[in-house]
Amino acid sequence: MSAGVKLLRQPALHFALLGSLLYGLGSRGSAGPARPELPSRVVSLTAADMQQLREEFRRATGHLPDAAQQVRLIEQAFDQEVLYREALARGLDRRLSVVRDRLARLGGFLGLGPAGDQELLEDSARALGLARTDPVIRRHLVYLMELAMSRPLPGDFPTEGQLEAYYAQHRDRHVQPPRTRLTHVFLARDRHGAHLEEVARRLRDELQRRGVPPSEAQRYGDPFPAGARAAGSHAQLDRIFGAGFAQAIEALPERTWAGPVPSAYGLHVVWIHEHTAARVPPLRAVRNQVVHSYLRERGAARREEIMAVLRRRYSLAAGASIAADGRSGTGG
Repeated sequence: MSAGVKLLRQPALHFALLGSLLYGLGSRGSAGPARPELPSRVVSLTAADMQQLREEFRRATGHLPDAAQQVRLIEQAFDQEVLYREALARGLDRRLSVVRDRLARLGGFLGLGPAGDQELLEDSARALGLARTDPVIRRHLVYLMELAMSRPLPGDFPTEGQLEAYYAQHRDRHVQPPRTRLTHVFLARDRHGAHLEEVARRLRDELQRRGVPPSEAQRYGDPFPAGARAAGSHAQLDRIFGAGFAQAIEALPERTWAGPVPSAYGLHVVWIHEHTAARVPPLRAVRNQVVHSYLRERGAARREEIMAVLRRRYSLAAGASIAADGRSGTGG
């Protein structure tokens, strides 16, 4: 496991600091204890910074960003720098043991002091500016700030009435798609060749005439890798049988042998046990998911409110223009 992943997986440390973070994040006054060594409140993006942002976007997407996407890259880079500087202003780099341990390990790796002197190694690493330049520490501090801004507060939890109103507004998110439960008799294309369709029709007629129940029908066909029974949504059935299978059986009658229905593998004589229409489950059945969604939206809204305050504490230097939407700040 990488050092970066280990740093980001410290929930006990995270939540020990969230309360104090939230107290100061939304304040329109001081950003926290003064740190004379902090950089200015002007965020500068150089041509080299922009080229790096474009290249990272290209590696992730396969193409260079267009004008709108480039604006968004600048906005994201500005926000991350703001959060990072606010974390430093609150002394998180000195209060988090995982950050201090990381600096000590970096100091030891660079031979900046005796192996056992953690404090000296940490101080030496700080003197080299590693608290600001190490990408693992930067990511961790930005992550912690984002976590603090969106963490649920006691007042965020909905009342029963609020939850019911929220669910009524967002029922479409929880619609359960149509489902079909079936048994099928499979006839392989590579075994029956040109006679496949004729064999399948005769088999369907024979199963109907004899009244063969689904539980006994498998012996009339060829083995199918996924078995003779299947149940699921259209998407799930198409993953089993191939694209278009679910649509082909949608109109088949229930409780009789029908088909043949083509699949990616051959033909199927199908017994539909049940077609279930799309339905919206009652709130009690999806309550946990709805509460989670409600809290996530409340957290996202609060995060954006706090970010709006923080952005006004900084300005973006000339050389990287962004949309005139207030994100460039009004200066420090």
